[in-house]
Amino acid sequence: MASRRGGPRSGRSEVWVHFRKSKDGKHVVCKVCVTVEEWKPSDKGVLTYKTGSTTMMREHLRRVHGIELSENKDVKPFSTSSPMQQSLSSFVVPSANPAKPFSPASQKHVTELLASWVIRDLRPLSIVADPGLKNLLAFLAPNYTIPSRTHLTSMLHKRHSDGIRHLSDFISQECVAGALTTDAWSSKATESYNTVTLHFIGNQWTMHSFVLDTSKFPGSHTGEHIAQKVTESVQKFSIKDATVCACVHDEAANAMAAGRVMERQSGWSNLPCAAHLLQTAVRHALDSAKSVLTLLG
Repeated sequence: MASRRGGPRSGRSEVWVHFRKSKDGKHVVCKVCVTVEEWKPSDKGVLTYKTGSTTMMREHLRRVHGIELSENKDVKPFSTSSPMQQSLSSFVVPSANPAKPFSPASQKHVTELLASWVIRDLRPLSIVADPGLKNLLAFLAPNYTIPSRTHLTSMLHKRHSDGIRHLSDFISQECVAGALTTDAWSSKATESYNTVTLHFIGNQWTMHSFVLDTSKFPGSHTGEHIAQKVTESVQKFSIKDATVCACVHDEAANAMAAGRVMERQSGWSNLPCAAHLLQTAVRHALDSAKSVLTLLG
């Protein structure tokens, strides 16, 4: 039976717990080293894949992460004939064997996976103090020490810095010309935020859209202030002014003013959102129709 694309077949080496295969099947990516979807073959943790061989992956885990895997131990496949579910303990990673203490490398590895879960699923930092998580990890890995909230925060700050650097490199290599969209909005707690997104077509004719920034927007929402926030978001990723062709926004007076400021300072075309313009036109038409209907009785 054919395996699922991008993943290991049942019964293959446990090395696939720590690696995933690229879509083209030419590379394998370490889940600990690379925590973002976009990557380059030259990135740390991206290895050339030779079908049927796991030697390079095992060596990477041993040398970089201190994880030793046995040569003949396979991941047990799911049973399709038995109605019984696999026991929870069967999913414990090899390094988390309750019979022996965690090595520093294994402790770091599981903590990195925990941080990845918090990021990907948008979990609160307070989750490390959650009794349910503590009970689960106490069963799966009784010798694992859950990181403190302070330590987790420090890790996430580093991940954020690494993510900015990684995305900056990707944009510099793939984005010849792009467009920005920006919008100021308020949360349910009436806190103001501003979001900036970059859109471009890469070298392989693939459409990319990246949220560069969503940050608090205190103070007055003047055109100058909005333009400053957008410019700061672009500069954070070292994007050159010449790379940005246009900045798209709604037709609010302050947004239009910000567009004119950015057009004058950076040379970006000032474009109101077509969908927003259409919505405004339809709303005005309906309002006019109501007045006519009222006059007609």
